[in-house]
Amino acid sequence: IARALQLPVQLFIWLFLSPRRGDVGNLTPAEVMEVYDREARRYDAKHHFTTRGQDTTWRREAAWCVVNRARTLNRRVQVLDLCTGTGLTVREIAHLLNLWGLKSEITGADLNGEMLRVAVQRKSNPLLGQHVHFTRADVTQTHDLPSCMDIVTQVFGIGGIPNPTAVFRATLEVLNEGG
Repeated sequence: IARALQLPVQLFIWLFLSPRRGDVGNLTPAEVMEVYDREARRYDAKHHFTTRGQDTTWRREAAWCVVNRARTLNRRVQVLDLCTGTGLTVREIAHLLNLWGLKSEITGADLNGEMLRVAVQRKSNPLLGQHVHFTRADVTQTHDLPSCMDIVTQVFGIGGIPNPTAVFRATLEVLNEGG
């Protein structure tokens, strides 16, 4: 049975997921941008499928971490979501903060303009109820990021960054003491 399913599954992957041909894993920054430009509108469904639905769990876990920290601070918190993509993590954070009656200002930062366009289109949903905005930023550069953050999240995206250490350095620089 497994062999009989192999061909239809491979056909589905090639037709609907459009995997990269050739050398996989060594994308240049320009190729990464091209992929996200092309896939922005379909990204969420593909990502959900390729993670077997785990992306939802990981976003929810990140949002719970934000809620727990916000509850200890007992004030409006400043949250920065790095590599925000289409803004699904921001939505999840805003949703859980709303459920707990907590207030925040949430910034979603991403380098890709097409992904941010999708995020901004979703922003108008009244579910958010928090101060949410999105900004185009290189998450490896401190000067591109807002400062004085209480909480920084990054659920996805680190794999597309050539120098992940720079992201962690920038994160530490924008966090408030104790953030």
